[in-house]
Amino acid sequence: MTARYANSRDGTRIAYEVSGAGPLLVLAHGLTNERHLWHAAGHVAALAPHFTVATLDLRGHGDSDKPTDPLAYGAEQLLDDVHAVADALGSERFAYWGFSYGGTIGVQATAHAPRVTRTVIAGSMFGRQGDQEWLRQGIERIERVIGALEHGRLDTLGLADEDRAALARFSPYIVRACLQAIASFPGVEPAAARCPTFVYTGTGDHARPAIQAQQPALEAAGIRVAVYDGLTHSQLVTAREVVLPPVLAFLQETA
Repeated sequence: MTARYANSRDGTRIAYEVSGAGPLLVLAHGLTNERHLWHAAGHVAALAPHFTVATLDLRGHGDSDKPTDPLAYGAEQLLDDVHAVADALGSERFAYWGFSYGGTIGVQATAHAPRVTRTVIAGSMFGRQGDQEWLRQGIERIERVIGALEHGRLDTLGLADEDRAALARFSPYIVRACLQAIASFPGVEPAAARCPTFVYTGTGDHARPAIQAQQPALEAAGIRVAVYDGLTHSQLVTAREVVLPPVLAFLQETA
């Protein structure tokens, strides 16, 4: 499918695709993924009979523009990108489903994007992202990769094949910029959620401990929480038969 483009408020071009008809649903992928993730997992085909489904390439990814300055990846800029796609499709209000990095953007949307009617957050948590151990480790890991690249010593890192494949597709400098920006995202507490929200994780997901620790506060704020047995982080998207039915039911509920 040919990409369309929307211009974000700072001039960054955001690539997206559209399928189906009905209320707008925006799907946002994880770090070093692309919009095709949702198609490959079968979600777009399953959702298109119910929604106008927009899958976007987040800035720095896929066919979208790729700034390298961490300041270009702030929460406000990422929300502007989502709104730019909604504006291009003529939708004042829309639902949002984000995975991992896209889920982290979804956390911001619950508090700072009143146009969002419902939010589904897969594999990300509320609170201040900069306090999370996974983020600290991620920044340290990508710094090691960049250092090895710049000194011609990438082979000394013993990278897995999938990591090497990711490096062939995504600039480590952009990954570093994204991670550094996440560390400065404003913290969002569950009570700040302004729309119905569904947070889910899996027992094999690195985000599970943080989400489960937050579960009492999430539920007190009326946020739905689900933990799926055996699912890893990536399977929060790819295990369609497990995750899609509850997400679809949530999205179809009357607001």
